[in-house]
Amino acid sequence: MPNKYTIFNSMFKYPLLVIAILMFRISGSSQNLVPNPSFEIYSQCPTSDNQIDRAVPWMDVTPTSDYYNCNYEAESQCPHGRTGNGYAGVSVYRPSWSVPYREYIGTFLTSPLIAGTEYYCEFWVKLECDKCWASDALGAWFTNGIPPDPPGVQMLFNTVPQILNQQYRMLDQRSDWMKICGTFVANGGENFITIGSFKDDNYSTFVQLSGCPYQNYGVHWSYYLIDDVELVPYDTTMVVDCIDSAYSNPNPGGGNGTPVTPYPDYSIDHECDIWIPNTLSPNADGLNDAFSISTDTLEYWSIFIYNRWGETVFSGNSKIISGWNGKNDKGEPLVQGTYFYLILSPNEKCYKKGIITLFE
Repeated sequence: MPNKYTIFNSMFKYPLLVIAILMFRISGSSQNLVPNPSFEIYSQCPTSDNQIDRAVPWMDVTPTSDYYNCNYEAESQCPHGRTGNGYAGVSVYRPSWSVPYREYIGTFLTSPLIAGTEYYCEFWVKLECDKCWASDALGAWFTNGIPPDPPGVQMLFNTVPQILNQQYRMLDQRSDWMKICGTFVANGGENFITIGSFKDDNYSTFVQLSGCPYQNYGVHWSYYLIDDVELVPYDTTMVVDCIDSAYSNPNPGGGNGTPVTPYPDYSIDHECDIWIPNTLSPNADGLNDAFSISTDTLEYWSIFIYNRWGETVFSGNSKIISGWNGKNDKGEPLVQGTYFYLILSPNEKCYKKGIITLFE
């Protein structure tokens, strides 16, 4: 498989195609800095997976992203792209694999971003028809040049992109396209966009949709289709509706012992009917050694632990941990004292929050 630099250089083999891309951009949206934004233009029709490079000048930032067009579809029961026939596809979660696995698509912008200028970005996604795990972690990352490969064997860019879907807003639609959008101020010189999932499994929220057996992890991964990518200078006269997709920081930052619950009303709307202990003493005496939640009560949950200043000291979810054992995210024991907890269950659309005292 050619590497991403070879793929980018190959676009110069198709000068008429590049001109067509620029003409398409001008005729469709004179300000859009993303070339071939709806994946309609191609060097060759895709005939198999792993061919995003045919939607020139898009490329794999990490292998092995997919391109669909010319009657080559993600699934026969899936409709065509949001506009036209072309669209892309990336994997954002494969729980059976030993390392976090992500796929990313990217392309050079038609011109570098200007320092201090505010830009608006949007793109549209939907869960592939036969996939059963929904995620909240998709975003768009703007860099100066193609980002270097992730370290080691990982296929994950664990970073905070400029545009990020709101945490706990589950991208769970298979038939309807969902918009992810937002604004940001450029540092200057950014000339490359990367789209994919930018959180590891601990900080992503995943929900298994109905009709999918839990034991079949190797098949039912999370895979999203992507279409209609736009990046334009932001204008205060623009009508921008990003309420449902604006990024929110999971750290409540309330301070003074009053954490602010970081969930939107439309996805988490009532208190979970669960019992939570108010003390924790992880001293291996068999009594209150762990702060755990019964999976018979909640199908899926995420947990956040905050200190008295409202700082996040621990976070996790039911697919990674069984509960909290009094340690921080680095595995270090926390000092005894009062902590605040927040439990969220997107499946049951409920929350639970309160105080727990940590003893030695």
